[in-house]
Amino acid sequence: MLNVKKLSNISFGQLNFHKNGDRLVFDDFTCKDSNNEDCFVKSEKDILDNFKETVKIYQSKNLKQHVAENKNHFYNEIKQIYDDYMETLNPTQYKKGYGSIMHLCNIMGLLENNYDEILFSSYRKAIYFHSKLKFEPKIKKLEDIKKHLQKDILDKDLPDDMQTFKEKALKIIQNVNSPQENLIKSGNSLINDFIQTVIKKGLDKEKYGIFEGITMHLTKEKILNNKNFYNKLFSTFHIDYLIK
Repeated sequence: MLNVKKLSNISFGQLNFHKNGDRLVFDDFTCKDSNNEDCFVKSEKDILDNFKETVKIYQSKNLKQHVAENKNHFYNEIKQIYDDYMETLNPTQYKKGYGSIMHLCNIMGLLENNYDEILFSSYRKAIYFHSKLKFEPKIKKLEDIKKHLQKDILDKDLPDDMQTFKEKALKIIQNVNSPQENLIKSGNSLINDFIQTVIKKGLDKEKYGIFEGITMHLTKEKILNNKNFYNKLFSTFHIDYLIK
């Protein structure tokens, strides 16, 4: 395979990428976890599924047993990475930053391949983690939007300075005149604002948690608009990649 130093006009760094069919995939690299310990990261293609790549993280270069993995599908025609499954395999390895590293790998994959979106279905308990990396809800049905607005906002005992969320949620639920697509967009935006406010205020994520799993996504536009945030994360984990 042909190694390339710089095929993207968006980013630069010392990481190499290689061609795998019609997509670019990063070469194996070393970085640091949240404890400043070495990690080894590699992406493995699936011999039975040409669209599939699995990112694996190892604690050292011996590659005997990986500690985290992320299975993705790359869809070139619709310019989308679909994140099938992300997991840190052993609970004793939680809070070492492996989830963040795997998300950063997907962000590199999106930028290098000029894709538009990363999409996945999140478990309930992981929603706030993904949201910290600026992933947003992408709930597609109005009935599901209304259910979340009711259970995640209206039914909760919110602080006084968050009561406006209830007012806005009620307006969306009771609105019968606006097109559904507008209500869905407004509902997703309000749920995202609610999640980000809970994070910013440091509130109890169980008490104010989202009641069930949702579809989430991150767009290329949002990544580029928040490049300083992501570049700081690349630096934190010693990943030699920078979004220009």
